[in-house]
Amino acid sequence: MATRRYSVKTQVILLLVVLVLPVCATAVGYIRVARQAYGQQIREGMRHAVEIYFNQTADRMGSADTYLASSIEENVYVAQLYQMETRGEDVRAENFLWQELNKRCQYNTDADAYFFVVADGEYANVAIKNMFVGERTAVRDYFLENCAKTMPGNWFLTEIAGTKWMIHGVSMKNFSFGALINVSQLERDVNAEFSEREAWIEVFPEGEAAVPDGRTDSEDVIRLGNTDICARISVDRSALLRELPAVHQIGLVLVVVCLAAIPFLMLGLNRWLIVPLNRLHAAMCRLGEGDPDYRIAETGENRETWELNRRFNEMADQLTDLKIETYEKELARMEIEAINLRLQVNPHFLMNSLNIIFSMSKSGKIKEIKSFTKYLADYLRFSLWHTDGMVSLKNELKGIENYLEIQMVRFPGKFTWMFDVEEGIEEIFLPSLLILNFVENAVKYALDMEREIEIIVIARKKEDMVSISVCDTGNGMEPEVLDCLNRAEILTDGRGKHIGIWNCRRRMELIYGKEAQIHITSSPGEGTQVYLLLPEKAREIPVRRGAECDEKGAVGARGGSR
Repeated sequence: MATRRYSVKTQVILLLVVLVLPVCATAVGYIRVARQAYGQQIREGMRHAVEIYFNQTADRMGSADTYLASSIEENVYVAQLYQMETRGEDVRAENFLWQELNKRCQYNTDADAYFFVVADGEYANVAIKNMFVGERTAVRDYFLENCAKTMPGNWFLTEIAGTKWMIHGVSMKNFSFGALINVSQLERDVNAEFSEREAWIEVFPEGEAAVPDGRTDSEDVIRLGNTDICARISVDRSALLRELPAVHQIGLVLVVVCLAAIPFLMLGLNRWLIVPLNRLHAAMCRLGEGDPDYRIAETGENRETWELNRRFNEMADQLTDLKIETYEKELARMEIEAINLRLQVNPHFLMNSLNIIFSMSKSGKIKEIKSFTKYLADYLRFSLWHTDGMVSLKNELKGIENYLEIQMVRFPGKFTWMFDVEEGIEEIFLPSLLILNFVENAVKYALDMEREIEIIVIARKKEDMVSISVCDTGNGMEPEVLDCLNRAEILTDGRGKHIGIWNCRRRMELIYGKEAQIHITSSPGEGTQVYLLLPEKAREIPVRRGAECDEKGAVGARGGSR
């Protein structure tokens, strides 16, 4: 009886549905709703309490502001001190003003302290409530250090010796006085009501970034009246669970269940998914490393892995035959191309050469005929005999030289040529007829009957690469033709398809892979430049290298067609 195999997707979904998803969804949803509801209740209660304290503090600030404003207008000692020109002119007025500030501080509930400081910083005094008398020295020193600063027009928050104070001062011509309210005490009074719930407030200036504490899950910010002072209300996450013990216990049990289910889930995934995939990956690596006889013996733990293993073994059985068949087809095709390319040496070229010989014989130029015939024979021998696909740079340049000597007889005075080859690289091997094809096209399409052009072949070695340039100063080519060639496309015009550069690129890729590069630049009337970048050594390939670029489709027709 055949074993029923379920898909990996079905197995994973069943495992999640049965073991994990209901537990996680229930625990997360139940605890989240309960915490949100109770947390909202705590925040609303604390916000209400903070608003009450802030309203009381705002009343105290208003009362202190009123007293300071009335002192400026009605207090005779303030008027006397305002009119004195130098420090010490009216010590009696300074003492009486401080006594009034001290009386105001002790018998009224608006400010926790009042200060008086002269502008030169030589004298400062602070009237402070008895409960804060221990901080009087630190406050007095603060005003002595900051006496030269102009007091802001509104209440501002600062910290003095670890205690937060709200300060509102009045700056006169040569002295300042004002009120202080202890903010740290305000924080302690509010937090005392919420200590059991692990909720707290913190007073800070509005411009200060309210960075959440890592223990909190929510924050509210309340502004103190029309000032730039705010309070941040924070609630501890753990406090919510402590206030909800039943929910905490249920959540803990659900979490334990989820954690216990994770190993079973991992074991299932490892057995039904990970192990089969690793086995298939290892088999592919063995096959890729050159072991064509390796096969997967296991049938598979589910339908997908069983099918994958079977398909892998089938493809491995076919791989060797497929490689051999592909190599044989490629070899046969390349050999046919090589034979055809060598047998279709341009008939026009041969006829033109024979006509030149005939013309010279009629003129009795026996010496020129001998020289011309030797160049032609050497050129034909070079282009037809190199059937292995690779030739040394030295022999390639010799074949090019023979070709150019023939063309100089055909087109006297129409072009000059030059080789610029770095010493020591003549024995480097490259695809045969590769450079020759570009030179042939330079003669065929770049010549201008109205002026003499120059053809230059440059070869340089750059580390483990060989750079070859074939440049001319001839007609150039149109932009659309240049774009087509640089995109490695087959050029088609009224004369048919020209596969020369496409075939040259294919040969270079077959021999060198992606390391070889070819790039062409040209402008109409300004010549053409062909840049080749070849590795110094060709890679090993399983087929013979012999595909050539046909003359018709080499660099192509400059100013005409490719």
